[in-house]
Amino acid sequence: MHPRSFVSVTGGYNNIGDAVIRRAAYEWRDPSEPAVLYARDAPRAWDEQLRVAQRDSVLRASRRRWLLRIARSHKPVVIFEPGEVLLNLRAVPRELAFAAIGLLLRITGGVMILPPRAIVERSRLAVLAHRMTCRVATVAYWRDLTSLKRVRVGDLVPDIAFGCDLRDGEPWENRRTVVVSLRGDRALPDEGWFDSVQRWAKSNAFDIVTVAQVEEDEDRASWIAERLDARHFAWESSPAVHEERVRELYGSARLAVSDRLHVLILAALGGAIPAELVPRPNGKVATHFSVIGFPNVSQDSEGLSSEQVDRFLSGQLMRREEVAARIRAANQQVAEALTFVHAKVEAAVSSRSSRPIGSTGSCDT
Repeated sequence: MHPRSFVSVTGGYNNIGDAVIRRAAYEWRDPSEPAVLYARDAPRAWDEQLRVAQRDSVLRASRRRWLLRIARSHKPVVIFEPGEVLLNLRAVPRELAFAAIGLLLRITGGVMILPPRAIVERSRLAVLAHRMTCRVATVAYWRDLTSLKRVRVGDLVPDIAFGCDLRDGEPWENRRTVVVSLRGDRALPDEGWFDSVQRWAKSNAFDIVTVAQVEEDEDRASWIAERLDARHFAWESSPAVHEERVRELYGSARLAVSDRLHVLILAALGGAIPAELVPRPNGKVATHFSVIGFPNVSQDSEGLSSEQVDRFLSGQLMRREEVAARIRAANQQVAEALTFVHAKVEAAVSSRSSRPIGSTGSCDT
């Protein structure tokens, strides 16, 4: 059988968040027919993390070959990666190529799906080119309102990670862990931050555990553990195994403090309360949690007193029912978006086959 499903899965190959959302988008395809994945220069471990089906093939070559296979396919279904879309000037040729493929699919009865995304590093020309792609796409979703307003095409849907499996984890009364996970590519908080967080955790009889969800953050997590006299949850296994271990950790946590969006989303899916407490947060976490109706997740720690840090962290713990309700609602919103996508995919598939689409499962880790 010639492949008629095509999924782009490029991303940060040592980034669990990137793997989670790309696996989720991969699962939006019709699993009953073979697919061709475009993974650029991804290591083989990436296939394991995405749980690539045995019948599917992964193309590690130029994107041009992948696009040519799409152009030659009969009524294909094409799914691009979710997450951040880099729209600088260098992206213009790429976006024009995508727009051309999208137009071809629109004319020939194929399907192009753009899962929830957000624009970064924009240029006017690249945004215009991307708008053309969105106009000819079958479905275009945005995970933040700013990007939707900028492109003016598509619909607002929570980050696709919110649609992953909800986990009960440990009972609330047994959770005595505070997870700390900070980006390794940003400035460290000042000494007052460490003293305040450590003091707050001790006063509440919480144990601090540091963890990295992106491999480049591992040294930072180890250093923070030393500074806070905390336990470091080391990255000692393959990305796929570490992902599952991290999610188990989140299921034992009462609070997660991070400036990584997908650390906080996966922690919240495991029943932990999300909190961004860093100096000069860039707005990404706050923006994406506002989409699900959970404001005030982020606090600029610069210049805060110990009492103010205490008030913020303790206040977040009081929002357990609120965050649980918002996470469940976001999970349902992503499920509804998937149902809509399935209807579009099924229409394309049924036009060349009478076989309905089967269940796609979930992005369980």
